[in-house]
Amino acid sequence: MERVEILQVELSKQIISKDKDLAGKDVEIVELQRRLREVQEGLEAERQKSDSLEIDLAAEKVKAETAEEARKVSHEALNIAKGNYTEVQLTVDPLIIDLGWMQHYGVTHISNSILNATELDRAVVMLTMVALAAGHRTGYLECAAHVQESLHTQFGTRHCAVSEGAGDILLKVEKNYDNLPLPIMYLVSEALKHEDYVVRLRTIFEPLETVQVMNDDDEADDDSAE
Repeated sequence: MERVEILQVELSKQIISKDKDLAGKDVEIVELQRRLREVQEGLEAERQKSDSLEIDLAAEKVKAETAEEARKVSHEALNIAKGNYTEVQLTVDPLIIDLGWMQHYGVTHISNSILNATELDRAVVMLTMVALAAGHRTGYLECAAHVQESLHTQFGTRHCAVSEGAGDILLKVEKNYDNLPLPIMYLVSEALKHEDYVVRLRTIFEPLETVQVMNDDDEADDDSAE
């Protein structure tokens, strides 16, 4: 049990560490969103400037060459701003998706997988059965001792249905329970060591077909964007 508790504490520490990392990512997201607003404002300013240049071109033909050059510069700046906007979106969107998955699904998946682990169920059942048997023999021996004390006669314990080794068996089962390895805890711990831990956790907890469908949808979206 101590082993499980240690592993759970370690896992909780890793999750808390990741939560702190996610909190840091929230700060980065806020900063990126601020930059997005600046880019949008810059785009609006450039658009207004471009409109102004178009008016100048129509009103002052004598300055056509100068206005045309200004329009080209404005167009280039507009393209750069649009490129920056797209780059920021590519950085922010995955972070938002990963954070949302961890908050709504990830923690629940991890907790349920540990609590519902077949290995843990079997260990608990075995420990319960052995503890009951050892308790039965202890109670039987206590009763026999009271009978001997009351009747002042020797009372045999050979009729006890539980063998003399029940206590040793209980100690062995308790030791196995305290050091019980859970495969799911190992997989989660290994996933949390990597930068792409969300992708690795989704691979563990989500059906392969779901991940594949999501990837296909992403590819279709990319093709449409092109």
